[in-house]
Amino acid sequence: MNVQFYRYTRSFDGMMPPGYDDRWAPFDDLHAFLEASFPTLYLTANVTAINTYSLVFIPNGTSPDLKHMMIAGHQDVVPATTSLDRWTFPPFSGTVDDVWIYGRGSGDCKNTVIGSMIAVEHLLQQNWKPARTLRGIVMIVDEGGSGVDGTQFDRTFALPGVVEKGSVNFKAEVDGHASIPSDYTTIGVLSEIIETFENSHVFQPHLEETSPIWAYLQCVEQFGNASQVPSWVTQDVGSTTPNFQNAANNLANISLNNRYLIQTSHASIIFEAGIKSNELAESAARTFNVRIEIFSNVTAVQDVFLSFVNPIAEKYPLTVNGTSLSGQPSIGNIMVFWGNPHDPTPTSPFSTNTTAWKYAQLFEFVSHTYAQCWQGCSPFIALLRTKNIYRWSPVRVGERLNTHTVDEKISIRTYLEGLKFYAELILRMDSLASHEGI
Repeated sequence: MNVQFYRYTRSFDGMMPPGYDDRWAPFDDLHAFLEASFPTLYLTANVTAINTYSLVFIPNGTSPDLKHMMIAGHQDVVPATTSLDRWTFPPFSGTVDDVWIYGRGSGDCKNTVIGSMIAVEHLLQQNWKPARTLRGIVMIVDEGGSGVDGTQFDRTFALPGVVEKGSVNFKAEVDGHASIPSDYTTIGVLSEIIETFENSHVFQPHLEETSPIWAYLQCVEQFGNASQVPSWVTQDVGSTTPNFQNAANNLANISLNNRYLIQTSHASIIFEAGIKSNELAESAARTFNVRIEIFSNVTAVQDVFLSFVNPIAEKYPLTVNGTSLSGQPSIGNIMVFWGNPHDPTPTSPFSTNTTAWKYAQLFEFVSHTYAQCWQGCSPFIALLRTKNIYRWSPVRVGERLNTHTVDEKISIRTYLEGLKFYAELILRMDSLASHEGI
């Protein structure tokens, strides 16, 4: 069976604005599909298009003094243009078998876009009148996401996201003069920067007492099945003198997912060099993406990267952003650009004793929806203008696989449970007579 909502709504770096780039055209088809599929929502809500293709649906509430609630997701998906022969089904076929829904966007995040809209459409069809303005269902064009590892130590744990790692892209571009020695081409110098950075171990797993991951490990130590909980959890976490670094190292060694919950990650993502096989590349550039652990910041990452670039520039010698480091005549320049810098977000309260948790009664409606663990990640659900943000997407651990890569898929069970989750959440938050502390 095939489902209809997996459109070619891909986003690419360097897209021109709507009206100047044909790659936006599939969003018109998607919007037509949404309007035909959710007639009650379109009739009830004020629908606004932001920058042509981001949609905001606003069903007005009966109590305007209450803070508005927002559900957000993104319509676009990352491209699927390579390794097509490795997909079980074509990436935009939306194929469904007895267990899985396959396709690019099935887990990130057409499941959220369609699931939340189905929930609201259903509630409106039942003559539900929201007290809080649902401002709104925000379907942006802004590809992104995060996740949590699935090691649960034979117990069920709810894992809401209470903080987001920071991020920054940096681009190193090596430009050489015509007289640059052939032994030191722009590509060769850039490759040395890449190799030095990627082979370094400058970023390490990091835990502190205020980390939500530390709180998770405390839950594992207290509530996990003793026969399943590793000895290091008892020794490093349950001790009266906890060993944060040992715990961080042991957690990181379980899986890469665990490691990069508590460690800054870096990946080389785009390479640009050369135009002809018999001509030296006058410039070579590489873009890196860095996801910054919650106790670090963009400035610290910038300092680390420059600590690798500067010695290489001094060695050849090259200037860095036009500044000489060696005092010798330069044979070229290394430009370093920083893009989309974001420090980690503030951490929202995650103790069950805090007002935000008590008022939202989050544990209760999660337990109503799920018998087993689920994972929290962007897209987020929040009350507007709140100081606390909880990033939750209703996905069971292990039942949303291969996000952003070959054979992306989500289980039918998890997708259907998501519909219940959104309905439960909307009704629960709408029923609160106050928003104190949220």
